[in-house]
Amino acid sequence: MSWLRALRETARSGLAVERRRLSPLAAARGALGLALVIGFSLAVFGPVVAASSAFGAFQAAIATFQRSWRPRPTLALASGGSLAVSTFLGYLVGSRTALFLALLLLWTFLSGLAWAAGPTAGLIASSNVAIMLVTVTLPTSVATAAGHAAMIFAGGAVQAALVVLLPVRPWGAQRDALADALAAEADYARRLRHDPVAPFDPVPLMTARSAAAVTPRQARRRPAELHGPRRLAERIRPVLASLADPAVGAPAEGPQRDRVRELLAAAAEVHDTGDDADFAAFASAAWPRLVRTAQLLTGDFHEAEDLVQTTLAKVYARWRKVPRAEIDLYVRRAPVNNNNLSRLRRRRVAHLLVPVLPETARHRDAGHAEGVEERAVLFEALADLSIRQRTVMVLRYWDDLTEQEIADVLQCSLGTVKTHARRGLAALRAHPRLASGPPPLSGPPLRTPYGARP
Repeated sequence: MSWLRALRETARSGLAVERRRLSPLAAARGALGLALVIGFSLAVFGPVVAASSAFGAFQAAIATFQRSWRPRPTLALASGGSLAVSTFLGYLVGSRTALFLALLLLWTFLSGLAWAAGPTAGLIASSNVAIMLVTVTLPTSVATAAGHAAMIFAGGAVQAALVVLLPVRPWGAQRDALADALAAEADYARRLRHDPVAPFDPVPLMTARSAAAVTPRQARRRPAELHGPRRLAERIRPVLASLADPAVGAPAEGPQRDRVRELLAAAAEVHDTGDDADFAAFASAAWPRLVRTAQLLTGDFHEAEDLVQTTLAKVYARWRKVPRAEIDLYVRRAPVNNNNLSRLRRRRVAHLLVPVLPETARHRDAGHAEGVEERAVLFEALADLSIRQRTVMVLRYWDDLTEQEIADVLQCSLGTVKTHARRGLAALRAHPRLASGPPPLSGPPLRTPYGARP
């Protein structure tokens, strides 16, 4: 890109009006900090010092208005501190024209470099140079210059303290970046329904990735909903692309393509709102645990996935209504009820399958074949139990729930849970293939071809 074109693009972007969320509370907070600093300085030191402190508070407030991923108190302190240093050094060399011009040239060059670090740093550095040309004229001695510099820094410190004491959307920039990324993902899924090879704009995901790069201190205080959805959106984008592409996924026409369009529409809906992003993060974290539990309940891996999908669909329909404190109980209860209903609707012959055939699986540990055999025996023994007994055994010994928690999930009495647990254990101990050793439920975790218990 030539210098002329770069200058033209910069001018066009500077004159373009961008629609941003207004922050009147943040503006009121900055005005409050400015009023406190000016009032204190006028009452104690006089109007000249009040002018210096006002410049520091004003510059710090402007810095906190910028869209940045850095903590806003840090921006306020950096802005006030840099202006204080510029003022003190500018006064020291102000009597020597050559040195002052050299310092001004250095600060201008550094402010230009600051724009490369980002618009926030560039704006702070550039305004510091402009304000420094005014503040260097206020002191009358080196001591008063130091005092003015201290009051300028104090103005920035007051603004930083107000940001901490009166937070206004403390994670607002990160939430906005995540919302933009999920909205871009939703728009991409909708466009794939009509154009299987539609291009994707990676800028929103890149912005969200930058927003997720927080300091260790920020990471300890970051809201839970900002942890996983961005990574989920990044992982699901190539899945959507491969699903829609006829060369890789479903054919261009036919019932499979109609199913793909339904899945793309569902993906667009899931990524479209903040609550759905929260649900997407929860579903991605709970999926492995729910599938393992459902596989023990049903005895079939593929039916377990179908059961969990049905469960999550029902949970999603009531996501805004279920209290977050009860969501775990609701999610545990849903697959149990769905499993019972599906078996009441239709009777079938259960086929106990494993994802990888034992004779073709290649594993380093020599006990893999024994682990597959134990798992098949466990499935066979659980299949002989009644639905209630099997559910109690899985929730008690696999999910490690207490008897009272199981009673809450099954909506029955504590005595009923104890009865099913006692009869289920007796049936497992009496099973001919488990009579020679302890039940696998009470033993160590079994290894499976896909890295966890079935």
